[in-house]
Amino acid sequence: MLDARYKDCYFYSDKKGNAQTMLQSVVDEMAGGGDDQQEDAAAGTSADEPSREDGTPPLKKAQNESLQDMYQEILAENDVVQQAATGVTASQVQVYIGEVTILKTTCPLMYWNSNQTRFPALAHVARKYLTAPCTSVDSEQLFSAVSHVIDEKRNHIFCDNAEMLIFVQKNLPLIH
Repeated sequence: MLDARYKDCYFYSDKKGNAQTMLQSVVDEMAGGGDDQQEDAAAGTSADEPSREDGTPPLKKAQNESLQDMYQEILAENDVVQQAATGVTASQVQVYIGEVTILKTTCPLMYWNSNQTRFPALAHVARKYLTAPCTSVDSEQLFSAVSHVIDEKRNHIFCDNAEMLIFVQKNLPLIH
């Protein structure tokens, strides 16, 4: 979905909605759930709280206000922030999916670099999922799989056949 060369082209029509919903939930999670400021607000504030953004000192709460009322106020503030973030990210996802795919020869990371200002939440998710992993475990496992397919008894196998066998071996468990 995040590769602008393909988007939802290779999904069955009944699965496109599910894929868009999953993308939307991932974008919402990364846009709203990962903010340290929201987590700090949910955890409460200390007595030596810094001044507000406009420079004025923080408002003092009434002494008779219960702890439950304070929790409700924090949850209401977070709900407003979360709803605003969800609306913005939902529109970003819909506009992105509605656009025409880019050429197959174009680098998707260059697309996200140039469209970062239009789709900031999607660009953040794309940087996470379209980059190469920083570990060599996957490539080591692939070499092990190749050693199981091409061995002393099958050393004259054609490259295309070996590639197909390895593909099936690695992807068959995903189907089941």
